[in-house]
Amino acid sequence: MNCSFSEDSVIYLLSKLQRRIFKRLYSALAKLHELHPGQLPMLFLIDKHPGLSQKDIAKKLGLEPGTVAVMIKRFEKKGLIVRKTDQQDRRLQRVYLSNEAQALLEHSRKFVQELETEIKRILTEDEVEKFKHIVQRILDGLVREDEGVTEDE
Repeated sequence: MNCSFSEDSVIYLLSKLQRRIFKRLYSALAKLHELHPGQLPMLFLIDKHPGLSQKDIAKKLGLEPGTVAVMIKRFEKKGLIVRKTDQQDRRLQRVYLSNEAQALLEHSRKFVQELETEIKRILTEDEVEKFKHIVQRILDGLVREDEGVTEDE
């Protein structure tokens, strides 16, 4: 199959959109917090589910455990997270946000919400819902393929 990476391909357009979103978020967040937008999902996840293990974080974010370990070390150095030993399994480290990280996330939510509002000014409510549905279908399909699950199963 001959599939070029042309300017009207789905992959090209999604990549371009992601870069634009990251650029907007990065310009706002990096100046204030020395934080990359790619790091935000992990902080938001830990905020929503305090006490996850590094393995749980990697699985939920679809990242390699080594990548998560490096990010957690950086967050710990910056004082954004705290690791605590699990009471039932002392080999396990649970990850929690620091007060500083919680304040940072509150500030970050403002930037994310502003960008979300801007997108909703560009698209109609119906278009936003359709876009979210389509993107979720693509994600679900790719995850199934990555996990070796076929539609016949």
